[in-house]
Amino acid sequence: DGGGNLPPVASNFHCNGAIEGVEACDDLTQMYQCYSNEGGECKKVKYDVAKECVDPRYQTPWNDGFKMHRLKGRLLGFHMIEMLRLAALELDLLELKQPHLRGSPLETLD
Repeated sequence: DGGGNLPPVASNFHCNGAIEGVEACDDLTQMYQCYSNEGGECKKVKYDVAKECVDPRYQTPWNDGFKMHRLKGRLLGFHMIEMLRLAALELDLLELKQPHLRGSPLETLD
């Protein structure tokens, strides 16, 4: 919502009810995702790749901008890290309950 104290990835992500300046619409040619008249600043920075990207053909309302991609990636990453953490805790508990399982799996081959 306009910046303020938000980090750069979160600033100008949600403007006047529109995520990245896009809202649902009835236009099939736009995949039912149209630029909002109210999402001005969000729409301007949705792709923010003018220096790197000379071919803007995929910069459409229905394709996510870099902020949405980053958000999805971080959410998936945090979820995966949490699952790894829980698996490590589960393994630790299993080893406490069954001490014969301690050590490397290769040690059991000797």
